[in-house]
Amino acid sequence: VERNVDGLTFSTHHPLNFLSLPSSFRPYLVMRGAAVLLLSLCCLGLAFGDVERVYPEGRRPFSIPRGFKLVGSAKLDHSISIWIGVKQKNMDALEQLVLDISNPSSENYGKYLSLDELVEKVHCPESYRRTKRWLQQHHARVLSEAPTKDWIRIRVPISTARRMFKTEFQVFQNERSGKHYHRALHYSLPAEVAEHVDAVVGVLLTHSLAATAKVHKRPLQLDNPQQRTSPITRKQPPKPPQVSNTMITPHWLKTYYEMDPNRGTSGKSTMCVFEGLGEYYSPADLNYFFKYFNMTTKAKVTVIGPNDPEEPGDEASLDIEYIMATAIDIDCVFYSFDDDDEDPIQSFVIALSSRPVPPLVNSISYGGALNEQPATHVRRFDTEMIKLSARGVTMVVSSGDDGCAGYGAREDNFVCNLPPWQPTWPACSPWVTAVGATMLNTTEQEIVATAQLGALITTGGGFSTLHDRPAWQNFHLNNYFATAPTNQVPPSGYFVTNKRGFPDVAIMGHNYVVVVEQPNAYLVDGTSASAPVFAGMVALMNDDRLKLGMTPMGFVNPFLYQVAQADPSIFTDVDRGDNRCTANCDPPCKLKCCQYGYYAVPGWDPTTGLGTPNVRKLRNKALSYTPNRPS
Repeated sequence: VERNVDGLTFSTHHPLNFLSLPSSFRPYLVMRGAAVLLLSLCCLGLAFGDVERVYPEGRRPFSIPRGFKLVGSAKLDHSISIWIGVKQKNMDALEQLVLDISNPSSENYGKYLSLDELVEKVHCPESYRRTKRWLQQHHARVLSEAPTKDWIRIRVPISTARRMFKTEFQVFQNERSGKHYHRALHYSLPAEVAEHVDAVVGVLLTHSLAATAKVHKRPLQLDNPQQRTSPITRKQPPKPPQVSNTMITPHWLKTYYEMDPNRGTSGKSTMCVFEGLGEYYSPADLNYFFKYFNMTTKAKVTVIGPNDPEEPGDEASLDIEYIMATAIDIDCVFYSFDDDDEDPIQSFVIALSSRPVPPLVNSISYGGALNEQPATHVRRFDTEMIKLSARGVTMVVSSGDDGCAGYGAREDNFVCNLPPWQPTWPACSPWVTAVGATMLNTTEQEIVATAQLGALITTGGGFSTLHDRPAWQNFHLNNYFATAPTNQVPPSGYFVTNKRGFPDVAIMGHNYVVVVEQPNAYLVDGTSASAPVFAGMVALMNDDRLKLGMTPMGFVNPFLYQVAQADPSIFTDVDRGDNRCTANCDPPCKLKCCQYGYYAVPGWDPTTGLGTPNVRKLRNKALSYTPNRPS
């Protein structure tokens, strides 16, 4: 299904269900499906009246996302929670302000807004008043309102939601967790309401946590908790001769990326990991991890949301252990959302935007295909990120674990041949810092992490199909297209050259030692490891600046691209490997590799971005910029 929203087409097709049929059946299927859809929409029109409506996501229904199945109709007396995003004003001006205060060459660099100053700029009283009146007309129970007055969370029975959004709700089951969701596949708003609302979260069935949420791991038996500061040398499964067996530990990362000293001392730097899908961590595991690697920390972990220490998850354990081992003594928030949440990633940025003092650096190791996200959700996420950037907040996101073509290609290699390739969201947003993954060859040099050479994942990367290329990427992306060998760039049609390229940087993403249910440990692969480590590096840069009375790094991408252009030695260029393949999968599934893909080349490329950072040089450069003295 393709949806055209404000002139932009979003493809939400699931081609395997259609294209696997004999060609002779396809015209019949299209005509019959269109007739059923038309009849359904006509019946809905009769049921709900002929009030003028606006369809924010287009008139055609969504396809059911991968991993879900329809199990029945929703009961009318069942209640659901919904977020209503109120439109704001002056967003174009705010975007320009953010680009200015995030530009190290600007005299306004680092001059962030307070929450009150931000609200004054973007709050639209008329839209807020009209939206509230609409909700009152339907007797919606308001559960909460954001202090910024741009989000209102309501709870209504299905019978009311049907009238409000002119749609039918059904029950869908997540095949992984078994949980049920009461959602619809399309909706509309009254025209007089639509001009004041730009996002509705909790009505459409979405799947924003598909791509990088699963940790890819091998079991590892640790010795008794003796204090280790060097890489473990325990025997591992055999690998191709061009790949190293080195296990990645906190000490290895600290030495390899020149992070010493990596203890926060300002008392002002803060960081956060986002968790969804019922992922929890165990304080006992975290303590064991620190003890095993001969580390101590004074940092406090604040848990917001559900957490069951008796059921620690692989993803959550990886995130909390390595962000805190990278930036020791810096307080961390464990922000958790369960499977019942309307949309965990949207709820996370709403929560951050609502906090008077949000964590300064945030890490997301989750994502899904861009074409499986509602267009309004994607745009509103960008809006929230612009607002957070205006307040000096950094968002770091893993670039995905399934190479150039994404998770769909892991299920069927045919997806490799369906241009354009669908990028991982939210990594493809220009308002986050996307982090790819590397691995080591036998000479301990970094190459692109790929399942083809023995990693459990292949680093994600490519180009957005929605977001235009930001100006701060122009120099590096122009160089990529001018110098990359033609046989190492996919054919035209698989990507769009004037769109946002990702990742921005890369970090080791293979063979991390992670403790889960101590003393058990695992060797873990993934951009899920790369993201929290880089987030910890930014937290150290913030700590350096805050200690000297400077402001935090905030939206860090313009800084990264500028310093890489001025001094290429700040990043180690990764120029070997490609991301043609997907992540590995369990037997009888076999590794899928596309004919085409993105290759690592000198300079920025869509596998490892600018390269991997020399943190010592990066921290020194960060200290050379102040709001009044560009360097």
